[in-house]
Amino acid sequence: MEKKNWLIFETTTIGEKYLEDFFRFEPLTAKMLVNRGVYHPRAVRRFLWGSINDTYSPFLLKDLEKAVKLILAGRDTEKFLIYGDYDADGLTSTALLYDFLKKRGFDVSWYIPNRLDEGYGLHLPPLLKALEDGRSFIITVDCGITAVDEVRAIREKGAKVVITDHHEPQERVPEAEAVINPKQKECPYPFKGLAGVGVALKLILALAITLGEREEEILEQYLDLFTVGTIADIVPLVGENRIYIMEGLKRLASTQRPGLKALKDVAQLNREELTTRDVGFILSPRLNAAGRLKDPSLAFKLLVEENYERALALAYRLQEENVNRQEIEAEILKAAVEKIEQEVDLDREKILVIGGDGWHPGVIGIVASKLMEKYYRPVILISFDGEEGKGSGRSVFGFNLFEALKAVKEYLTHFGGHERAVGVGVLKSKFWEFKEALLAYAEKYLPDELLLPKIEIESIVSEKVLSLKSSEEIALFAPFGEQNPEPLFLIKGGQVRGAQAVGKNGNHLKFNVKINREIFSSIAFTKGDYLEFLYEQSAVDLAFIPKPNSFNGKTELQLNVKEIAPGEGRIFKVKKIKEKELISLEEELMLKSKPFCYKFVNHPEKVNFAKKFLKLNPREFSLKSLVGQRKTLMVTANPAEMYGQALEFRSYGLKLLPFCPDLNESLKEKAVKDFWQLGILLTCEQYLKEALKFTFDLIIFSVPPLLLATTISLLENYPGDLVFLATKEDLKLLYERLSRLLPNRERVAKVYQAIRSRQVYGNPFVLAEREVYLNAFEEEMKVKDDYLLLISVLKVLAEVNLIKLWEEDGKKWVFLFPPPQDKINLETSSTFTRAKEYEQNLREYFNAFYPDVL
Repeated sequence: MEKKNWLIFETTTIGEKYLEDFFRFEPLTAKMLVNRGVYHPRAVRRFLWGSINDTYSPFLLKDLEKAVKLILAGRDTEKFLIYGDYDADGLTSTALLYDFLKKRGFDVSWYIPNRLDEGYGLHLPPLLKALEDGRSFIITVDCGITAVDEVRAIREKGAKVVITDHHEPQERVPEAEAVINPKQKECPYPFKGLAGVGVALKLILALAITLGEREEEILEQYLDLFTVGTIADIVPLVGENRIYIMEGLKRLASTQRPGLKALKDVAQLNREELTTRDVGFILSPRLNAAGRLKDPSLAFKLLVEENYERALALAYRLQEENVNRQEIEAEILKAAVEKIEQEVDLDREKILVIGGDGWHPGVIGIVASKLMEKYYRPVILISFDGEEGKGSGRSVFGFNLFEALKAVKEYLTHFGGHERAVGVGVLKSKFWEFKEALLAYAEKYLPDELLLPKIEIESIVSEKVLSLKSSEEIALFAPFGEQNPEPLFLIKGGQVRGAQAVGKNGNHLKFNVKINREIFSSIAFTKGDYLEFLYEQSAVDLAFIPKPNSFNGKTELQLNVKEIAPGEGRIFKVKKIKEKELISLEEELMLKSKPFCYKFVNHPEKVNFAKKFLKLNPREFSLKSLVGQRKTLMVTANPAEMYGQALEFRSYGLKLLPFCPDLNESLKEKAVKDFWQLGILLTCEQYLKEALKFTFDLIIFSVPPLLLATTISLLENYPGDLVFLATKEDLKLLYERLSRLLPNRERVAKVYQAIRSRQVYGNPFVLAEREVYLNAFEEEMKVKDDYLLLISVLKVLAEVNLIKLWEEDGKKWVFLFPPPQDKINLETSSTFTRAKEYEQNLREYFNAFYPDVL
């Protein structure tokens, strides 16, 4: 049995501790969140419990408002052409926009290029043909961002062009009437991960809103198409993609769109619940099959067909094409493997460059991916048609194949793509020169360790962090996909006990895993052939998913084991945060006392102070839009949130180092330098006094200020705008966090009952704090606030003479008095009344921002 190597991405420790404290999350949950770029409570709420209200306004997209005005102005006078693409993203983008415009009376047609004859992108012949037919308003979907020459040529002939795309722009962007792409440098749209169908959806949402239609109704109609295209294009399933997909999978499961309904029926996908895997591996390959082999219009016609019987006939044709595609793919894979085994020196050639005559160019990308997985090294597969060769390449993690091609571009007719997936053109007469040049580049820049197969895991775990609760929290992360994979955790050196083959033909394994003194039930599906190996090993590495398992009315933790390996595998760690300043800042913040604490300090003028604030709708806000426009101070609640906000801004393309005046002087200077360059300073409330030494036009608080005793006086005469970003849901979360250590009536009663359950009236006993907390609240004591809550409740009980509490010999002792005959008045406890007053002040303050939010 071969050893396996494990890849761990290291992120932010302070972020993990912060989320554990705020939500009382299990450590595994907090680790998964920061691994996915979720660093602070507002981001957690959007990720786990987000709604449509947490998506961004389409009008934040650069040029979108301009495009809407142009399109609506031409509603009765222009003939439109939607120019799409032949993959599932392009097909659903085209269908979505075509259907929307057609149903609103637009004169609209469509064009999808042929993968084999034309290839990806805008091509002049069909565009010129459209102009001849009088279709002079061109809207691209899922393409066009690099078509500088083509756009110029058709605009010179009188066409209007609106580009919607999501691919990476080059230095020059086409000079169109409007260019809508969140990845443009000047675009303030915060989320950069939309697929082509996502950008198209934003366009129709903006059109609908302008026409007075309800956003919810548009989403109800089109989220099924969005879901198929987005999952198929393997874009990040985080941010608003995740929010839309969570709802979209439900829409897709019950869709009445004839084309998708027929596609599901033919694929026998009639379950009440669908997964991202169903879409990515069952539905989208059928849509892609037509474009890979013949005519992509077959799939488009299916998506817009309004008659179910005709749609069903089209779906069966796509099914046949998909079977043909699989057969062709298998033949090419077999031929390529034979070439590799016979002709390639795997000890010398770090990149597999394989060519073959007549290989179908529509499937070689899929074959290249399978070869890369089999041999775990970069692969470029070339199909020759006479002298001309077209190919696809795939790379392993850590090696930039696009940069490698740039270094040998003199041997190529064309190339494109990104770090791990490329397309190439090469003449047969140049093939061997190209191959040798690429191998020479790899010898210099591709280290051997990158060619070791690696399995990505979230973290190495001990028995202390494995619990049923952690498995239940992990289930909240579904639906899984790109940048939110189903998590794998690693046990190093687990001892297997009682392994046995189970299931039909003994295909699966059931066993227990012992880690130190803890034993965990485990199941390994399709791993029946590992049984003998497990008996031979004293300890193994196990990669697994913790899952709740219900049997006979009882739910327990079970480890769903995905990988089993000897214990000699190497651990590769990759830091996601590479900037030295951010790493230094986190190290210093971790040394501070409570960098993630929250504290509300009351002030008699709190309500009047709250009335000075303007509400800023997070849906319509992008900090990037303020760069160079208004001098802005962004204030978070504490240092940990400040740090997490800086990391989040980086994902939007806005690099700001937080302002922390009591830390390293060089870090402070860098933050100030960022402010002078961008006009934005990021800090937290405890540093507000030092930050106000600079002048600002606008101060934005992520949540309402909490340190009112100082903040109100600091901002008393501030002449600029004061705004806050928090929604009602954010305030409710913050209220729960601030009030969770207050000894209210219910909590006092629970702790008292837990103490009384010992039934030792008149006999002092040592207080077992964790045991009392567990008995009272039916969960483990996890964070410091849990301990503080228990102590506060005990003080209340002592102050109303239900118990006596004292310390002796380093231990807390409790004396339980017999229960009184009369009803206890908790108002006689000063601790209880202070807590009640605190809670009332907090409610009054938050309700001043959103009436009746609490």
